[in-house]
Parts: sequence; structure tokens; C-alpha cells
Amino acid sequence: MSYLVLARKWRPKNFEEVIGQGHVTTTLRNAMLSGRLAHAFLFSGPRGVGKTSVARIVAKAINCHAPENERPCNACPACEEINRGASVDVVEIDGASNRGIDEIRQLRENILFRPTSLSSKVYIIDEVHMLTKEAFNALLKTLEEPPGHVYFIFATTEPSKIPATIKSRCQHYEFKRVQYGVLAAHLDTILVQEGIALEEGVTAMIAREAEGSVRDSLSLLDQVIAYGATSVEEVCRILGVSGPAQVEELATALVERNPAKALEIMDRIYQSGADMVKLVLDLAHRFRALALVKALGPAKAAALAGLEQEEAEAIHSRIAGIPLNHLLLVMNELLSSHSLLSRTEAPRIYVEMVLMKICAVGEVVGIDEVIAALEEGGEAEALRPSAARLEQRVQASGNRAETSATHQEQLDQSHPFGQQEKDWQGFLEFVEGKRPQLSSLLEKCAPDLDLSSGTCTISSENGFFLKMLEEEGNVTALSSLAAEFFGQNLRFSFRRISAEVDTAEAPDKKGAKEDDRKNVNAELADLPLVQEAMRVFGANIREIKAAVYRKE
Repeated sequence: MSYLVLARKWRPKNFEEVIGQGHVTTTLRNAMLSGRLAHAFLFSGPRGVGKTSVARIVAKAINCHAPENERPCNACPACEEINRGASVDVVEIDGASNRGIDEIRQLRENILFRPTSLSSKVYIIDEVHMLTKEAFNALLKTLEEPPGHVYFIFATTEPSKIPATIKSRCQHYEFKRVQYGVLAAHLDTILVQEGIALEEGVTAMIAREAEGSVRDSLSLLDQVIAYGATSVEEVCRILGVSGPAQVEELATALVERNPAKALEIMDRIYQSGADMVKLVLDLAHRFRALALVKALGPAKAAALAGLEQEEAEAIHSRIAGIPLNHLLLVMNELLSSHSLLSRTEAPRIYVEMVLMKICAVGEVVGIDEVIAALEEGGEAEALRPSAARLEQRVQASGNRAETSATHQEQLDQSHPFGQQEKDWQGFLEFVEGKRPQLSSLLEKCAPDLDLSSGTCTISSENGFFLKMLEEEGNVTALSSLAAEFFGQNLRFSFRRISAEVDTAEAPDKKGAKEDDRKNVNAELADLPLVQEAMRVFGANIREIKAAVYRKE
């Protein structure tokens, strides 16, 4: 007799043997026990997790001559026929190759006939999402009112492609990926039954490579057994993957930002024949585990990352000083590189470049941390300027002219701010309650308010504030608020003044306007937050635009 592969030999024959899908098998058994079994099911989920196997078990449970608590006996003629795949009343159809309306019409004709040897007919359509629109439409009426002796079980890896009209006529069961620990334990049980000994850690590695698919894990195990490998190192060579220890070693080198060590480890992995695309993906998975442990703590992250509790705790202590942002940045770089790596003709060079790039990245500081540091002040003056120093630099003009007390008096005299102080101050308080950001801009300026003529000229030495106020959205908001507060419409104009030269009255208006623009840009570029952002991201300024204050 020819060899029977493990995936077929160890296919579950009853509900108890199905691993990782207890939410499905329990519901189905209870439905049978209560006599409330639906006539149409939709099984969805990743490949190799038991959809078709459960469909066959349901077919046996429906037709078994001597079921025990709705558990197929696997000994009666009906069960044996179905197990051998010899029953003409349990029909398995590949939706990918029988997807047209003609095949569905033939199916509709066949279901009218009574079963030959079983009590019920069961139609199992795999990859049902491959059916054409016309074929689905042909199924609708049959699914809504099928003959009493017919059951439909649809299986798919892409439930989103199933029409809603079909879904609404089925009970939908979602199959999950099997957890790595559960899958590894299942493989260990099979190895004991088969009388085969493998080094500790091999089944865990196979479970991770299979990504929660039982069928894939059994196929990989078959490959390992056929080769005669017993150690983790041999298994890595056979499957063309990097060992967990190598991936962990390389991840550590990247975390430590040690390019020499990272490249030396990568060279060893490359020489062993490992696939570079797979290596980058393995690294991304490893940094995902590190990020989960950092974000959630070892207790919560262990199950999500497929780690043992002890390993998660060891990782937690090892990465205590590493910011979460840095781990996320590395993971993002690896995932971005993975999508391009499969298309390059020089994978080794590309991976080396990626590793060196990751090692060259300095400590990542989140923008919220930079803002908080700038606001709070602290030890490093360059990174954390005090509020007074920040205010001083924001208000500095392009030529760094300092506003003196004497000049402030000149401003007060040239603009009748004092005469209207009460009204204007009240207006500022009113604006602050409605538009805080607009109020903060107005506070840096001097007004020339004339209610009799309905005009208000706003002046400032700082072109940045004026540029912000002149934006259309801000002018509209300012006019609306003034009308509401003063009870009349005001016409606003804006003027930049200087301690030495009033640019509004300068003869060369075009030159003055260009100088204004350059000064404003210089002021913006010199803001501490902008300087720190440029340092963190290694950026240069290409263009400066003032933000528009929009109406809410």
C-alpha cells in the first residue's frame, strides 16, 4: 500500500479530534442534540484549519447508524463510506473548477433525487467564493427552500466575496488559526504515536512556520521526517528558514544598533541557505513580539505573541530601556522592505542595506514627547527651552530686533490702544472663549480701533502673526466675532511695523513684501519645535506655509 501522508492519516474523524475550533464543534453538536440543525452552513477561515474536515464529520453525524450523543461511530457502513470518500450521497465539489452556472444547474437537478444509500445528501462546496455571480444566483432559491433530505456546507477562505444573499441563507461559522502552543502540542502527540523523536523546539518552530494551519504543519513535519532530520539546525536547513536562536541574535544586534554584529549574523544565515525574504519576515515577527511585550507587559503579550510566559518576562527585562517608538519604527522598516525584497535581483545586498539603515537610526523620540519637553522645560536647554525662552524666540523678528520698553511706549502712542483698552480687552476675552487660537494671535498685536468709522488696523512687528491673521478663514472668523461683540461690522486691515522702518510706508513695496516673507520664514524655521523636528528626523525645510484657522 502507498504511503499515506500525515495530513490525511491524522485528519480528525469526530468532533473531539478537531483542535482549536471548540466554538464551532460545540455549537454543531448542541444543534444536533436539540434537533435544530440548519440545512445550509458557511465555514470560513484560513487554509488548513479544519473546515472541510468538520464538514465531513457533520455529514457522518447526520447519516451515522449508531451515533453516540451525535458523535459519529466511524464503524457503521455509512461512516466507513464517507471516511473512504466512496459515498455518492456526500458530494464534494471544488468551487474553483466547477464555478459556472451549468454546474450549479446540474446540482439543482441532482438534489431532487433521494439519496442512494444514506439517509441524507450532503453537498460540500470548497472555495465557494470562486463561483460566478450567475452560479450564486442559481443557488438562491434552492438554499431558501431545499428538499428535506439535502444539506449544504460551503467552505471559503474569503468570506467577504460571498454575496449577502447567500450568507443570509446560511449559518456562518468562522474558523480560527490554531494557537502555536496548541499546534505544537498536537504535533508532539502525533510524533509519539508515530514513534519518532525530534529535538525539543522543532515542533514549536514548525507550528510557527505553519502560521496556525494544521494541514501545513503536518506537511512540514512529513518533509522533516522524510529527510531524517532531528535537530533544530537540520530542520532550518531543510525548510530554508532561520532558526529562532539566529533570529533572536540578529534582533538583539539591531536593538543594540551594532551593524558589524548584525551583518556577521546575517552572513551566517545567508551561507546556510536561508531565504532572505523569509528572514526579513521572521525579524518583523520578532519585533512584533518585542513591541507587544513592551506595550502590554509580559502577562498579556505572551498569548498574543506566541511566547512562553518565562520568555516574555525575559524579553520585558531585556528591552526595559528601549522606547516602544523605536521598536515600531524597526518593525515598519522591515515590513516595508519585505514587500520590495521579493522583486530585487540582489536580495543579500538589499537586506544588508536594510540592516545598516536600522542600526543607523538613533533613538526615536515621539513628537508628543518633544512638545511636552518644550512646554515643561528641564535639564537640557537645547532640547527643553523654558516657556519664557520659547516665547522670546517665537516673537523674535527676522533681524533679531529686541522689543524694548521704550519701543512699546512708542507703539502705545502711535496706536490709540489706551483709549480703547477696555473695549478691546473685553473683545479679547470674548474671542478667547470662542476662538482661543485666534485670541492668542491678537494678544501679540496692537489694535487701532475706530468704532465710529467701523475700522480696525492691527499692527505687529512679527510678520508670522500677521500672516496667520491675514488668512481668509481667520479674517472671516474675526469679522464675525467683532460684529457679535461690538454690534456692528468692522473692516480689518493689517500692518507690520519696525522699530526703525515702517514697511507699510516704505517706498519699495515689492522689496518690503519680499523681506517680510523672508523674515517670516526665518522666524518659523528658528522655532525650537521645528529645529528639534529637523534634528530627530534628519529633515530639511522645503516649503513653509502658515496654517489656516478654519471655522468650526
